[in-house]
Order: sequence, then C-alpha cells, then structure tokens
Amino acid sequence: MQPSPLLHNNDWSIVEKLPQDGTFRTYTRIEKNGKTALHMDCGPLEGVPLVTRVSDFVPICEWLRSIGLRAPEIYELDELNNAAIIEDFGRVSVKQAMANGVDRMQIYKTAGRILEVIQQAHCDLDLPNFQTSFMRKARERFAMWYVPVLHGASNPDGFAEEYAAMWDEIERSIGPYEECFMHVDFHVENLMYLGGEGLNSIGIIDFQEGMYGPNSYDLVNLLEDMRADVPPDIQHELLKDKSESFRNWYRVLGTQFHCRLLGQIIRWAVVEDKCQYMQYYDRLLPYVERALDDPVLAPFRAWLQREGIVLQDASRLDWQGRRDFIADDAI
Repeated sequence: MQPSPLLHNNDWSIVEKLPQDGTFRTYTRIEKNGKTALHMDCGPLEGVPLVTRVSDFVPICEWLRSIGLRAPEIYELDELNNAAIIEDFGRVSVKQAMANGVDRMQIYKTAGRILEVIQQAHCDLDLPNFQTSFMRKARERFAMWYVPVLHGASNPDGFAEEYAAMWDEIERSIGPYEECFMHVDFHVENLMYLGGEGLNSIGIIDFQEGMYGPNSYDLVNLLEDMRADVPPDIQHELLKDKSESFRNWYRVLGTQFHCRLLGQIIRWAVVEDKCQYMQYYDRLLPYVERALDDPVLAPFRAWLQREGIVLQDASRLDWQGRRDFIADDAI
C-alpha cells in the first residue's frame, strides 16, 4: 500500500500531526484556503493484528449523520490507500472542555442522550457482531498477558480457556442482553466539544470499529473510563433509570473490559513499546476491586481466590524481566 496522494493532489498544507492513539491510525491536521480538515490514514491493510479500513468508517459515519448526530463530513476518500480527508471537529475533546469549566453533568447527560439515540435507531449496516468479534476474544488478554507478569510464571495449559469459560458461566446466569449498534470506543477523548447545547454540541469520532452488541457496553466505556474519573452523582444520574438486566450486563462487561485492559497495557508496552498506558493502572484496579462486591461477579471473585491472583499495579513489577513468561501465541 502506497501513501495516499490526497494530501499532494489537492494543495493541502500540513498544520500538525496529531498524537497517535493505541491503534495504527494516524491523523494529520491540514489546511487549504483558510479551512482546516483532518487527513485520516487508517494504517496497513494487512500484516497487523487488527486491520482498520476506511471503507468501514464511511457507512457508519453516514448512518450516524442520518440519525441526527454529529459525525465528521467526508470530504475526499482514497479506499485504495486506506485514507480519507474528513471534517475537523477542532482540538477540544469533551475531556478538555470539562477541564476548561464546561459543566460536567451537562456533558455526560448529553453523551448519555447520544447513546440513547444510537440504541433506539434502526441500523441495518453489515457489521461484525460482538459475540464473534476479535474484541471478545481479546478479553483473554487478562489471562494471557497480565497474570504471567503478576505471578512471574508461565500459565498452565488451558488457563486462558478456563478464564473465558468462567465469564461465559456468569453471562449465562444473567440472561440475554438487548442488542444495538455499539461504538466500541465511546470515551471522553473520542467525543469532541463543539459548543452550544443539545446533541449537536458533541461530535463523535473513531467509530470505524463499530459492531452490534450489548446496549450497556458503550455506557460502561463512558462512565468507567481509564482516562477520566467520573463523579458518583453523574454515574448515578445516567444509570438510575436502567433495567436490572442492563445494570447486570453493565457490571459484567465493564469488569471484563477493565481486566482486558490490565493485560492490554502490558501488551502495548511489550509489543509496541507504548509504556504511556501504564499510568492507568491506578484507575483501572479500583474499578475491578469495587466490582467484585457485586453478587453477579461471585464466580469471578472465587476464581481469583482459587488461582491465587491478587490484583497489583503491573507497572511497579518487573514486567520487562517477566515478559518471557508470556506465551508466544498470546493474542
């Protein structure tokens, strides 16, 4: 795959390259005739663990815009080279807006209403399903990456499969979930503050890995974010009218997600030399520890005790010296 010619064919000038996140995507802010835009390079189309295609971005973007939400307008597209030029929502995420003094409750209630619009809208796009997705398989990263570093020893055969089976048992005990479109990465740095009030005050980005899945997943991502502390009154406000089933799946999926990140952080450091995510153990560990008080998670609490797992901040362990205990086929 060649670099996209979009930048050079249309007289755009580069303003700045944006910091890269935990994916292979890169963004560059560009300018032409006083108008800014973003050049989005979605990365390699092969040879990486999780391929992101600009062709996945387009239909989801158009669908979000069709239901009245602010997703970026697509100005130019280069599917051959997996790139696009899209609308620039500016530099202020809702996280930054709150730091600048915008009312936190207003921001989170608006984000919650955006999720309600998404969950209530009919979506007939051809998208992956959470149950068969790579993301669901990746929940085993807690067992494959975090536990060997924690214990300073290789896992016994079948350990990750046993971990997944334990979660399957918990999920069966709480019944089915309501399915809807799932953003997958709905957090305060993927929501851009556009000013004003109402649904259009927030722009939605980084939705190209969207799929169908549990209607509680995105709210967990928003309220139990590794990047931001959310006050209890805001969590209560957004959860107070949810059903028991929603709350049960919220707790189960949230805890799976946090545990996956405990392992994912080690994987980022070992495989991609991205150690900056180590700082988030201080926020993730309390999420898991508090969740263990929920009766729904009693089998997980028992499993941890049986396996002798005491959760710790892996950044304070010799994770580099223990990396050889991680299996070669860890996902």
